Amino acid sequence: MNQLSLSSGVVRRVLSPHISFLSRQTNTESSFSHGQTVIFDTLYENLGHGYNPHNGIFRAPVAGLYIVLLTVASDGTRSPDVEVVLDGSVLCRVVTTLYWVGSSCNIIVHFNEGDNVWARIEYDYAESRIRGAFFSTFSIGLLSPD
Repeated sequence: MNQLSLSSGVVRRVLSPHISFLSRQTNTESSFSHGQTVIFDTLYENLGHGYNPHNGIFRAPVAGLYIVLLTVASDGTRSPDVEVVLDGSVLCRVVTTLYWVGSSCNIIVHFNEGDNVWARIEYDYAESRIRGAFFSTFSIGLLSPD
């Protein structure tokens, strides 16, 4: 994002950092526990290197306004309830009540530099599964830095 600012009558361009990631769940997963981090293990983009595909946590490299997108799809059974958390505080929750259906939560929120954001299991139903392939995704992107 480019912004123009005036300083002593001179117009200058301020370049915003490009920070975003797009990840997906590769395989259909089951057997979850309350509070477990959902790791979206296939990365398509990780500009700014904020997302760690090994532990599933995004760490904000800079403070600013971010958009968070989570989609979880079931695979023939219900999927577990999954929530996005910011340093332990719930931002939004995905609840899929029907079979073979996906559900999303999207939120725009301010992160401070160093804030940690991840998806975790809030509630697991018997025999629930998160559908892999291209059906369950997690992404965050910087809209505007401070």
